[in-house]
Amino acid sequence: MPRSKIAAFLLAALLLVAAGHARADEQAGRRVYAEPSPLASLIDQSRGMSAAVRLDLAAMLVDTLVAAYEDELEHALREAARRADGERALANWSGALARYLDELRGWQATLYVASEVELHVERHDQVLVLIDGRPFWTAWPRAGARSRLERSLAEEFCRRHACEGETPWAAGSTTEVWGAPAGAWVLSQFSPPVWARADGLRCEFPDYAQLGERERDCQAVAEDLESLALALRAAQRAGERIDWTRLRLLAAAADGQQRVVINTRGDYVAAYLPALASQPVDWQEAGRWLAARVEGESAPATVLRAAPSR
Repeated sequence: MPRSKIAAFLLAALLLVAAGHARADEQAGRRVYAEPSPLASLIDQSRGMSAAVRLDLAAMLVDTLVAAYEDELEHALREAARRADGERALANWSGALARYLDELRGWQATLYVASEVELHVERHDQVLVLIDGRPFWTAWPRAGARSRLERSLAEEFCRRHACEGETPWAAGSTTEVWGAPAGAWVLSQFSPPVWARADGLRCEFPDYAQLGERERDCQAVAEDLESLALALRAAQRAGERIDWTRLRLLAAAADGQQRVVINTRGDYVAAYLPALASQPVDWQEAGRWLAARVEGESAPATVLRAAPSR
């Protein structure tokens, strides 16, 4: 087995240990929909492009991987320096990162003199890069950051090369289906501050501190709910029954996608929803809004509620 694939598998194993495994009973249902990887979609589209454009895509991918691992290694080294005991697992992780980063830089240099580069998507959307016939398997340092990094890479690639056809990873692609509702603060002397959109989606906060950051949080939640609405619409069109009052979020899978249960059987859709996973979303409210959104309608729903200040 090539060293790059061994390194990628070792990193994936370490990430699984660090993140913890989801409970077996949480995966009792069927997966009825999975959001496609932005990078996998882009590679599929790139097959009709020139060799020079595909080479640029491979170079952008490796450059993005190098930057991501540099950030991860810097974070790991800071953590190791901060902890007096210098945890052995953290030291092992830092060493694995440094070794894989050296290998990535080697592939990065090889690309500049390569005569032939191919990109393939294997099972579970894992990307294989063949550089003059030598295989290089890609692996992101954090599964939870995969969607953000891949979307950013895809958007930059399409700015350079004017992609044609559908670009499901593009910012605002979900709102193109239903329109892009505006959002604004609703401030009152006798009520908590609320950030609200014209389609009824609302986020409520306990006070006026850090309004800029809170608006970004709510916008991120709104974007994830838009992505989830597309996933749910696809599942519904495929004949799946959705119980809008029973939607709930499970732990992320190994590929970084969050799973949202859609019925009493435990069937679920999978998508990259980091904001929904990090915020205390009211799923009863979110379910009502999503049910309306899937039908192209609006519904008032406070998806984030103010918690009392301590």
